[in-house]
Amino acid sequence: MTQNANSRRTSLHLMLWTTILMAATRNVNGFMSAPMPSVQKVRHRHQTLTQPITQQQDRSVMTLKAAISPSSLATSGLHGDINFVLTTLLIVSASGIAMEQKTTFGKALSAPLVTMLISLVLANVGIIPFKSPVYGLINKYLVPLAVPLFLFDSDIRRVIRDAGSLLIAFIVGAVSTIIGTIATFSLIPLTSLGEDGWKVACALNSRHIGGAINFVAVADTLNIDGSVVSAAIAADNVVVALYFALLFYLAKAGENDEKYLPAAKKKH
Repeated sequence: MTQNANSRRTSLHLMLWTTILMAATRNVNGFMSAPMPSVQKVRHRHQTLTQPITQQQDRSVMTLKAAISPSSLATSGLHGDINFVLTTLLIVSASGIAMEQKTTFGKALSAPLVTMLISLVLANVGIIPFKSPVYGLINKYLVPLAVPLFLFDSDIRRVIRDAGSLLIAFIVGAVSTIIGTIATFSLIPLTSLGEDGWKVACALNSRHIGGAINFVAVADTLNIDGSVVSAAIAADNVVVALYFALLFYLAKAGENDEKYLPAAKKKH
């Protein structure tokens, strides 16, 4: 059985290499039989150089550029394929969770942020579209379902019993966030977003009070454009990641400073 598998694998390799060599030979023969190239002057780094360019080479370069352009997937119809977009998003989500569990980078950023960063890269290189019915489906049905899922592991009685000072701190933080949002929007009105400016401010306000799910809920209620929502979430996550990195650094620095405090010396 092993010899048969090896022989089949060798046959496949030979067929593959034969096909590659035939294609390469065909390209070389076509290149050798092409007419003499015309010479065009190309200016590069303030020097005049001569570079041969043929029509055949020019067409090959244009074909290669079209093949790797971000719009190639869009024109091929994959951006309109709901199954392709949904499958890609599921793979990206699973990758974000795996990176959070197995890599230091993922643990520092968290699975949602890693997933968003990967999605941003895929969208900008043209693998997934910026707009798709799949995104609306997720925001409309899956995100609201995620809210009660967070409560399944929580003890409501313990939350009410232990809230105490935390509830007061939350109320103070929420009121401060609202005041800060109003003050910031008066200074930076987000005029570039048009009518969505104040809506994005409200969504960001709710996001910093209750989390990203609140952002999506408010954005859906106010009918904010999908591209604006994606851009706002991405920008906010980058800023929040830097902010938390600063907090972690300050907390670690504070632990080192405690060694030199008088109270700490007495304990030791």
